[in-house]
Amino acid sequence: MSTKAEEVLAVARFSTVMLWELRENSDKAHWSTCSRKWLLNRLRGEVGELTRAINRGEGWRRIVSEAADVANFAMMIVFQLDRDPETVPREPGEVVPAVLALCPAHRRTDDGGD
Repeated sequence: MSTKAEEVLAVARFSTVMLWELRENSDKAHWSTCSRKWLLNRLRGEVGELTRAINRGEGWRRIVSEAADVANFAMMIVFQLDRDPETVPREPGEVVPAVLALCPAHRRTDDGGD
């Protein structure tokens, strides 16, 4: 079982790999101009690449790289949602609660608080 500190460290380390992967591909067209449909198709492709890397035992570096690609495409889709007036939280302070509402451990049980 991991501690909260371990979770924070894992996310921080992995986000560094995600950023590195983004910079490695900075010569390509920026993803902010891509459609959600295209991003979702690329996400599916990256999941396939990650699956193959794991199944073939391609090693830690390759698996981490592919996992970061999967995470980056998921992040890009969320970025697209943030730009959509139908899905973006209406107030700046709603962003974190809106994300936390997706997590069962953070769902409110009543109107009186968390």
